[in-house]
Amino acid sequence: MKENLIKSQNKNENNSKKENYSKEGFTVDTYNSMEDFWFSVYMVGEDNKTQQRGLLETLGIDIEGNIISVDTKMPPDIEGKKGSFFDCHLKTTCDKKIIIEVQQNRTSDFEARLLTYGSKMITSSIQKGENYDKAKKAIVIAICDFKFLKSPLYHNIFTINNKNLNIHEELTDKIEIHTLEMPKVRQLPLYNKMKKYLKTKNHKKYMSMSNELEYLLFIDNETSHEMRKEIVKMGNEGIGEAFKKIEEALQDEDTYDIYMTYKIKEMEQKNIMHEREKIKEEKGIKKGMEKGMEKEKIEIATILKNDGHSIEYIAKTTKLNPKIIEKL
Repeated sequence: MKENLIKSQNKNENNSKKENYSKEGFTVDTYNSMEDFWFSVYMVGEDNKTQQRGLLETLGIDIEGNIISVDTKMPPDIEGKKGSFFDCHLKTTCDKKIIIEVQQNRTSDFEARLLTYGSKMITSSIQKGENYDKAKKAIVIAICDFKFLKSPLYHNIFTINNKNLNIHEELTDKIEIHTLEMPKVRQLPLYNKMKKYLKTKNHKKYMSMSNELEYLLFIDNETSHEMRKEIVKMGNEGIGEAFKKIEEALQDEDTYDIYMTYKIKEMEQKNIMHEREKIKEEKGIKKGMEKGMEKEKIEIATILKNDGHSIEYIAKTTKLNPKIIEKL
């Protein structure tokens, strides 16, 4: 009887381990809150407006009107050109267009992407025949799990300003790029105190210092599910809604199927990006080799010219353009 009970218990444990392994990334202990899929669960779409507004207010972005969720896919302006796919795309009735991007790994084109996203949102807001002053303000928010700026601040806001240091003059207020670097957030003493009070369930102390970092603490992929439960108890409505969406998704088999489809697409995209980086690297190596060979040819041509050989002979020997040899 005892042996059967032990066997049954071991079997249940093995099944549980097997299920957790098969659902890696989709369990209470393994989901990544900064992964695009999970971010979309609790922050993207028409039914997540409370948490969208809460995050924007946290960053000091005033939203006077209503928030409207927009299709995250932006087609190219001209056929054959590059389109864009945003993590979260919003517009407001106070004439602001907003995108929120969550980025876990640095890419070589990251800064250029942020600028391109903002520019596309501005141009797409103007209809044919309208004056340029009808363009809506574009706000790009990048939540990054890496450091990439020299600024010691975790939250930086970029606009188009006069480069002359003696003059503070903004060319336009139509574009604003916010960057949030999570590694810098995690180094803040206040942030770590908040985590400490949540772990020890000292809610009174936590409430005395609860501030704009609360949303970032919730989004942070280093925050455990149990700690998120404690944050929810502090009463923030948007965070409460976000947590509810996560828990509902974790219990929904249909959502798991969507997650797996997403993971396959993500893997395909990573392979494409890897191939692009590989081709770029190979082109760089080839260019470097060609530059080295060119330098060697010029050195040989210089020696031959100093020895009195004709330009025609040197060009034939080194395969250099005669005009280059004339200048040596």
